Amino acid sequence: PPEARASAAVPPQDEAIPLRAMVRMALRTLPFLGTVRRDIRRLIVIGAVLTIIGIPIAMMISDVLLNRLLGGKPLTSAAAALYMLDRAQFVDVPALSTAAREVLRNRMVLYLIASTLVVVPVSLVLVFYGLGLVQRINQELRSQMMTRVQAMSMRFHTSSRVGDAIYHAYQDSATVTSLMGMLVRPIIPLVRATYLSAMLLLFDYRLSLLVLALYAASLFLGRWYGRVC
Repeated sequence: PPEARASAAVPPQDEAIPLRAMVRMALRTLPFLGTVRRDIRRLIVIGAVLTIIGIPIAMMISDVLLNRLLGGKPLTSAAAALYMLDRAQFVDVPALSTAAREVLRNRMVLYLIASTLVVVPVSLVLVFYGLGLVQRINQELRSQMMTRVQAMSMRFHTSSRVGDAIYHAYQDSATVTSLMGMLVRPIIPLVRATYLSAMLLLFDYRLSLLVLALYAASLFLGRWYGRVC
């Protein structure tokens, strides 16, 4: 019966899709993304630039807060330049005075407020830009699918149900974008951890190796837990 054939064509919901099959499915969709490839590259470049700039600044802010402001150690030349402070009072001294630490505290509060006013709008713009890009990909895939359906023969349309074509045109595009997100999402933490380890290597190689070891252990545990479940 048609119902039996339809149910046989649909894989069980709890059946896991191999990673290799997911990659093949994602690669097959790349030729249909011609109109949004430039936007995808632009989003990737913007995210990479923000990561490259943001991680060193965040590490410097943490160092200034923990070691300089609370510990009283003198600032580095880069930190003094970032906060626009005088080297004679904040760098070329054995320890920061109480007055210098108060100036540094006030300057950090001002920088925190200014960075929040900049980072929050930029983050929201990137989020909405990414959501709009996903919808554009969905629309492009649906348009391509409808073009293919309209080019099919009358025999195909006679033997097929209208609801199946509508369902596939609407649902399969969202499935493809969800699949691409599943493939891209793990890459971002991997790149961030690699870049963070490289930055930590400039300060302490032991801490960098510790971060890499912890990340490798988390990957192993995730893979093992995924197989068990």
